[in-house]
Amino acid sequence: MDYNCYNIQPHIMGGWKLEAGRFMILVGFPVAAFWAFNQTGVFSFFMKGYQIPYNEESEERARKWKEELGEQRRREQYEKLLREQMAFEESRKLREQHGI
Repeated sequence: MDYNCYNIQPHIMGGWKLEAGRFMILVGFPVAAFWAFNQTGVFSFFMKGYQIPYNEESEERARKWKEELGEQRRREQYEKLLREQMAFEESRKLREQHGI
């Protein structure tokens, strides 16, 4: 269909200048926000009176968990050592049997 018979002008959005400005905003805004909010003054302002809350119960649970984790790790290492020793003894017996 030919729209020129109705004297309708084609709608031009804004051209390359508008697109370049839009691109600068889309790229520049996150970069500027990242730069602004990562300044040390922002952190010191918001963290000035902050203290980590101390809860004796949670500290006790964390300590018990660490102890259990360490005990489990030691047990696994000991079992691995025993398996290696058993394999070594078995291979030593096989070498003695075959005269190797």
